[in-house]
Amino acid sequence: MSWNDPTQSEAMEEYSRSRNKYRETSDKKQAADKRLTQATERKNTVTAAVSRCRSEKRTMEETIAELDRIIKQLDGTSAGGVPEVIDEANAAAKRAEESFKSSILCEDVKSADIEGAFTLKSVEEHKDSLEALEALKREKYRLETAAEELGRQMDTLSAELTGLNGTISAASAEQADLKRELDSAAFEMSHYKKYI
Repeated sequence: MSWNDPTQSEAMEEYSRSRNKYRETSDKKQAADKRLTQATERKNTVTAAVSRCRSEKRTMEETIAELDRIIKQLDGTSAGGVPEVIDEANAAAKRAEESFKSSILCEDVKSADIEGAFTLKSVEEHKDSLEALEALKREKYRLETAAEELGRQMDTLSAELTGLNGTISAASAEQADLKRELDSAAFEMSHYKKYI
């Protein structure tokens, strides 16, 4: 058979073959389009999830840092914390009592217990303060655990994104190949139709 001068039956046969190839390729392209669309939609969903996780984790880390600062203030592991302030207040109460006692000239007169009246309990000695400190420590631990879980989710989602990027690249390459096949089949159909 000659490309330039086929017989009518040869042209009909080749036209039919090209048309079938076009239809099959068109079906494959539609399926590939659907896969590409699904992969792209999933990628967008995963990207949004990664962004949301990253934002939540950043917020949690900021909250953890603030809780850590407050805990250190309450338990005295940072300078100028509550225990230091309590110690200073108690020392001032003791000095006030000593000054007041020394100002009384009569030994038979009992002075009021100024130090006892103004002495402050430490965080550990004050039940409510201790409970608040423990609650802050529990919340910090909960947030640290949640932040670690978000980190693992982000790792999993990032791995999925990598796979989706590969799928999208492969689907795009398949699209280009199928488009060439469609163009080729369409060209052949157009060519053989002239001889029918």
